[in-house]
Amino acid sequence: MKCETLSSSDLRKHAVACIQAAFLLVPGLCAAANATAPVATADARLTRSLMRLDPAQRFQQICDVAAMKVIARESGAIRPDRAMLDALSPAKEKDDTLSGSGGAVRSKGHWRQMSFSCEATPDRLSVLRFTYQLGDEIPGSQWERYGLWR
Repeated sequence: MKCETLSSSDLRKHAVACIQAAFLLVPGLCAAANATAPVATADARLTRSLMRLDPAQRFQQICDVAAMKVIARESGAIRPDRAMLDALSPAKEKDDTLSGSGGAVRSKGHWRQMSFSCEATPDRLSVLRFTYQLGDEIPGSQWERYGLWR
């Protein structure tokens, strides 16, 4: 067996993919249809995993997942499989809201710019509200610059 050392960028991508997969596969994480229900709520196993992250990382992860869920639900053509809220520029945190204009979402192998606002519970385990505006497609020639991948 050969062990490889992962770069911090690759390690982040792997961690993001694992947590996003957990949100998508664990029963009970889908939001209820009414607008007052949380966008994403964690079950006990996922809560334990999320609690191992520092609050800022946890906030980022639950908002990444909420981005994919809300966009998939509201947009017929776009089916996100990855979201990065800080891809093009850092997100800003104020109280229980994370917002920014430098997010990116990937669907069908194409990345698009996204501005967003994500309101979470104080424990950073549930998203209460996620709003977004999709922008232009990000050209493949810029992906490496922003840490995006196919």
